[in-house]
Amino acid sequence: MYYERNALTCHRRCGILAKDSAVGQGTMPKTVTLQQIAKRAGVSMSTVSRALNGNVRVDPDTRKRIRTAMHQLNYRARGIPNEIFAPPITHLLGLLMPEGMQALGLNTSIYGAVVDAIRTSAEVAGYGVTISTYTNTPEVITVGDRFLAQRKLEGALLFRTRLADESFDWLRELGIPFVVIGRLFERDLFHCVGVDNRRAGYLAAKHLIDLGHRRIAFINGPSEVAPTVLRLQGFRNALREAQLTPREDWLLESKYDTQLGAQLARQLVAAKDRPTAIIAANDRVAWAIMRALQEQGRTVPADVSVIGFDDAEESAHSSPPLTTVRIEWRQMAEIATQMLIEILQHRNISRIYVALDPKLIVRASAAPPKQ
Repeated sequence: MYYERNALTCHRRCGILAKDSAVGQGTMPKTVTLQQIAKRAGVSMSTVSRALNGNVRVDPDTRKRIRTAMHQLNYRARGIPNEIFAPPITHLLGLLMPEGMQALGLNTSIYGAVVDAIRTSAEVAGYGVTISTYTNTPEVITVGDRFLAQRKLEGALLFRTRLADESFDWLRELGIPFVVIGRLFERDLFHCVGVDNRRAGYLAAKHLIDLGHRRIAFINGPSEVAPTVLRLQGFRNALREAQLTPREDWLLESKYDTQLGAQLARQLVAAKDRPTAIIAANDRVAWAIMRALQEQGRTVPADVSVIGFDDAEESAHSSPPLTTVRIEWRQMAEIATQMLIEILQHRNISRIYVALDPKLIVRASAAPPKQ
């Protein structure tokens, strides 16, 4: 309401004049009311007020209708520049993560690869990149929120989104083009590039089953993110295909926390009834699990096989080298950036959907179980 009151005051003080008003010819200038503009544009008076005040929450289509109504009425707003109706061109892209997700078990080498791929692809096309978090609400809390509200970003790349971030209402209301990295939307028409995580979970479980394992635990990631849910579905599919029933008490959640993952693994193998193989939420958690088992005097993979996800650079050099499911994070980031720039340059693109295949990388951390 604060901005609306100021806008109304400004309009009344400045006046809204007809282009053909006879100012200086002894005739009072003809004024137009917000009500006339609103009626012609088919919007409320407060929406006209916000548009004239430069409020970014007025979507581009509504701005266009208001501008058209003013033109049809042959009126202009004194002191209100035409540029206020047009979105700014900043040539700046934002790599944005939901607030709270930036500290949730993020592998530095993978994050570095994503950032490097985005910056390189953007710079080739003449764009800069800023990195921040956002809250997906009109309330300005983070730096990313401020960049969005002030329309300083021409487009956004969303990384590590949660299931709760399903609608992206605030970004859509602002009219800022965006592409989601690492997640696929099968029903919603969002631009996205991701990996088939259901297939990734299936590959990990199928490899262990093919080695002869029947007692498999899954120390998964947080349940609020899509990859965790989909990988668990793939895991269940592989076991069902082999006519195996998963042990629900062996389906645990590490939240990508390495200490928690290690603790859960120690508890699993300490029991008399224990698994012969563990699938970890990602490579970081898998490394922690292997260290924890080795500290207990157990051998990987002779006593327990371990598999991760990501294929981070360090996984080829862990002890033992980690069997994992490769997720092409760098490639996803490159494609997503190129997609976003294509959208910005050709705004009539309806939808782009890119799904990459995961790949099983067999190393030394998984082997047939002891007889």
